[in-house]
Amino acid sequence: MASLGVCKSETTTFRFDSETMKSLREEAKQRDISTNTLLNQIVKVHLKWHANASNAGFIAVSRLLITSLISHLSEQEIISVAENVAKNTNKDTILLLENEYTMESALDFIENWIKISGYKYKHHEINDGQNRHMYVIQHDMGIKWSIYLTNLYQFLFDDVKKDNKRRIEFEKTENTLAFTVDVD
Repeated sequence: MASLGVCKSETTTFRFDSETMKSLREEAKQRDISTNTLLNQIVKVHLKWHANASNAGFIAVSRLLITSLISHLSEQEIISVAENVAKNTNKDTILLLENEYTMESALDFIENWIKISGYKYKHHEINDGQNRHMYVIQHDMGIKWSIYLTNLYQFLFDDVKKDNKRRIEFEKTENTLAFTVDVD
C-alpha cells in the first residue's frame, strides 16, 4: 500500500485567474480544508490517475449507460466480460498506473478507481494478526454491476497472488460490493 510517511515539500508560485481562485477557495471552504491542501489533492489525483488513465483505455461514461448495457446480459455473459477485461487489460493497466504488479498495487489501483468513480466506500485494515484489507463499495448500480466487479476483482486477485493461501472473500448485494483480501 502507498506509504503515508511525511514527504519533503517545496514552495513554488503559480498564477491562476481570479475566477479559478474564487472557485478553489469556495470548494476548499466547503471541504473544510485549506486551498493549499485542495490544490495538493488535485495535483496528486491528476498525477496518480488522470495523467495516464486514457493511455490505459479509460473513458468517462455515465452510470446509466453502463447499467443499461449490462442489464441485457446474463450472469454468465457478465462473468465472461469480466474475465476478458481481467485477462486482457488488468496487468497492463496496473503496471502503467502503479509501476508494479503486486497485490498492494492492485489494491491501490482499485481504491483510486473507486475514488475517481465517485463511489461511497470504506477501506480498513483488519487487525487479526494478518495483513488483511476490507473494502465496502456502495456503487448503486444494481446486482449485475456487483457480479461484474466481484468477478473482475476475483480474476485480478487470482492472477496477482503468489500462492493459493491468500483468503479472498466477497459479499455482494443489489448496490454494494464488499471484499476482504489477505495482502501478505
